[in-house]
Amino acid sequence: MPSVTVTARRPWSATTRFEADGDATAGGVSLVEIATRFGTPAYVLDETDVRERCRAYRAALPDAEIAYAAKAFLCRAMAG
Repeated sequence: MPSVTVTARRPWSATTRFEADGDATAGGVSLVEIATRFGTPAYVLDETDVRERCRAYRAALPDAEIAYAAKAFLCRAMAG
């Protein structure tokens, strides 16, 4: 059987891929591996997707202050 990769749509990140074997990846990282290593539920952010969305907001609203909602998920990497 040929390998089939399906590109995800929102609300998934732009880099999320659903594989024929049942796995999914985000940012090139296997979500099955994350679940195996850290358990579930696991909160995963795709840095590439976050940066792309911020750039899209900036392009659409050039005079607006773009800020991350800390109550969504706060960690040093997001706040820095």
